[in-house]
Amino acid sequence: MGIRDVMTKVIKDRAELEAMVLAELRQMPHCEDACSVTVIGLDDERVEATWDVSNFNAGESVEDSCEAALRALLPGLQRQFDLAID
Repeated sequence: MGIRDVMTKVIKDRAELEAMVLAELRQMPHCEDACSVTVIGLDDERVEATWDVSNFNAGESVEDSCEAALRALLPGLQRQFDLAID
């Protein structure tokens, strides 16, 4: 892999990531009424991601649909964004 193959990640704070994930989640079918997500930092050099969603509140949305949607959308966001160190 050459230097051009390495994508630079944009650094976001916890609140920015939570807002971004929630906005993306609400665009998914049956997740329009999701209320919140909680982002946590990961400190594991074995994984590429520096953050994950530890829990979410589906609100009036279908919880199983929201959980599946998060599993689908998180890897792409984790490849693009790093969590700022508090």
